[in-house]
Amino acid sequence: MTGGRHEARPGWRAVLSPFLRLRRVRLAIAVGIVAAVASGAAAVAVLSPFSDSESPDAADPAGPTATAEPTDAPPEGGEPGRTPDTRAQPAPGLPDVNTGFPDASNTGVPDGVELRRSGPVVVEQDGATVQNLLVVDGAIEVRANNVTIRNVRVTNEREFVQWGIVQNEGFGGLVVEDSEIFGNGEQQFASGISNHGGMITIRRVEIHTITDGIMTSHGVIEDSYLHSPKLFEGDHTDMIQTVGGSTLGLPLEIRNNRVINTEPQTSAVLLDDANGIGLVPVRDVLVEGNLFAGGGYTLYCGGLVAEGHDPSGIVIRNNVFSRELWPNSGYYGPVAYFDPSAPGNEWSGNVYDDGTPVELDS
Repeated sequence: MTGGRHEARPGWRAVLSPFLRLRRVRLAIAVGIVAAVASGAAAVAVLSPFSDSESPDAADPAGPTATAEPTDAPPEGGEPGRTPDTRAQPAPGLPDVNTGFPDASNTGVPDGVELRRSGPVVVEQDGATVQNLLVVDGAIEVRANNVTIRNVRVTNEREFVQWGIVQNEGFGGLVVEDSEIFGNGEQQFASGISNHGGMITIRRVEIHTITDGIMTSHGVIEDSYLHSPKLFEGDHTDMIQTVGGSTLGLPLEIRNNRVINTEPQTSAVLLDDANGIGLVPVRDVLVEGNLFAGGGYTLYCGGLVAEGHDPSGIVIRNNVFSRELWPNSGYYGPVAYFDPSAPGNEWSGNVYDDGTPVELDS
């Protein structure tokens, strides 16, 4: 592993185990939401009330765009539904890496899309499309196959939210695109997207002001912007986290994203092989062409064979490790627990933002 500035640092399982136990307890919590059901034609989304005020009418069966209710005034210097960008500026003398990777201008809900305000939503129709919604104080829960979620914002105003979008066990094929998930910074928003099922594709999505960004052990995460998490006492934060390797033997691809953890713990990407039952090796993972920064270590990479882990096929190549936050990208360094001797593991073409290689410790 690199970034060994903590000579007496204990192994990663000892460091992370209290936090990971807490996270697995969260994953075991049932989704206790008062939900509406998306049913009928593929583009129908039926909405439940979100407060004591009069609920909006159901969406038209043809799936037209609806107008959202007014939101509270934005923070100074911000806009409705978005928190200010709190990222640190590049250190003097470093090139500006805020170009060429996804950012707020090309992720999230596109300009001009009007949103209907809603409470929690449950999708139970295969092939359904949920779109043009502002979901407040609840989640979009997917209990169907091949669902598409696009042009939605999910946030909280008064309530704790466990996750913004969740694909339940036994279902697969979810696509989430052109959407934004974010917390209010006061009541915790624990996880942006949580996948308990099969394959998932996440593209052009912005996630911020949450504790964990995306939790999945397989799928495709591309062209997205994950940044500025909100850390609560006793918790840890990762922008992308596996919960064990894929028990279904499915691949994970993380490509062309900007992933910035502004906290000095835990990571931008955590490839963790424990799922709450035991070790499930991290295998068949491609991390390519991303911009990373922050966390304790920016990447945790599946564990070392010598320490009892069994990773394979973890390919990490052609990524940029920005030093906009700390001199070695992460607070302690760029990468930990990548084993170049594991079968199929590859570390190549990874550089800092001045073009110098990110080397693995021997």
